[in-house]
Amino acid sequence: MREYWGSEIGRKNNHSYYNGEGKDRTTNFNTLIEFYVFYQLRELKIGSKKIFEAHNKIAKTTGSLYPFANSEILANPKNIFYAIDEDRAIDTKTDQITYKELIKDFCRKIEFSEDKVAARFYPAGKDKFIVVDPKHQFGQPIIIGTNVLAENIFSMYESGEDEVRIGKLFDLTLREVKDAISFYKMKAA
Repeated sequence: MREYWGSEIGRKNNHSYYNGEGKDRTTNFNTLIEFYVFYQLRELKIGSKKIFEAHNKIAKTTGSLYPFANSEILANPKNIFYAIDEDRAIDTKTDQITYKELIKDFCRKIEFSEDKVAARFYPAGKDKFIVVDPKHQFGQPIIIGTNVLAENIFSMYESGEDEVRIGKLFDLTLREVKDAISFYKMKAA
């Protein structure tokens, strides 16, 4: 995140990206999605310079301060792409066209609105019951369909509470409880 905050993007748009200083910085949901995409691109071993160049190119094309929060952004370990239609995408570096299906898995954790802007994020995947939704609990991970913080479930479990009892206390299924616990165990690893 420091790399992102300290980048040209963060400096140029600091009024739009965050408020506060140090660990008291706050941000909006689209910037959080941009953090996630930036981090995932870095995990793919794509260099910061290449990421920032793609960000700037796509921002210029879309007119958005948050182009990485757009459903048209895709990537593989070597390239960042911008979709041009349902089946094809353009490499932001070379302007070559490729088929989206080859790179689509990357975007499967983000749910997009009708206008193709990030609306929800499923940090453990869409097959799990954990979601980050800016309209609930200030964008903290919750159990889908509830306002129950996944972290609260994990805290109770860490304190020695039985999974079945936690489910009864919060009116959750055992699978929802297990997904919350697994999510926080995965974060700790």
